[in-house]
Amino acid sequence: IYNWNGDSWTKVSGGLRTISCGSHNHVWGVNQAGNIYQWNGSGWTQQPGGLAKISVGKDGSVWGVNQGGNIYRWNGAGWDQIPGGLTYISCHKANKVSGVNANGDIFMYQAKTNSWKQMPGNAKCVSRVSCEGHMWCVNNDGHIFHFHN
Repeated sequence: IYNWNGDSWTKVSGGLRTISCGSHNHVWGVNQAGNIYQWNGSGWTQQPGGLAKISVGKDGSVWGVNQGGNIYRWNGAGWDQIPGGLTYISCHKANKVSGVNANGDIFMYQAKTNSWKQMPGNAKCVSRVSCEGHMWCVNNDGHIFHFHN
């Protein structure tokens, strides 16, 4: 694991398979075994549960999916399961979340109904980058798509 210090890359202890940073204070990761870790400013603190993918919003919101496609949102002490099934997830902030399921279908989280709205297209990964509805996707052919709604 490496951290950019403004001039160069600095090695950080630990070993993660995936990492997500919402801000310099909100960094989470998952190791090869699916264990979840949160950066505490000087090292990694293991959190409960097991995930395959994790995403942290700029407000510190944390969402993840496990190997079975179950969706989870961190509540400050543990994980609340959210209805639906995804293999990839991206969180911009608390209720601005997008994801992709095993069939490559793209979804946006609908906080008012605690459900997912299917978007047009097909992707293998997605990145939710703003509150204004900007979302970037990459499909299985490597083509890049930009949604703005």
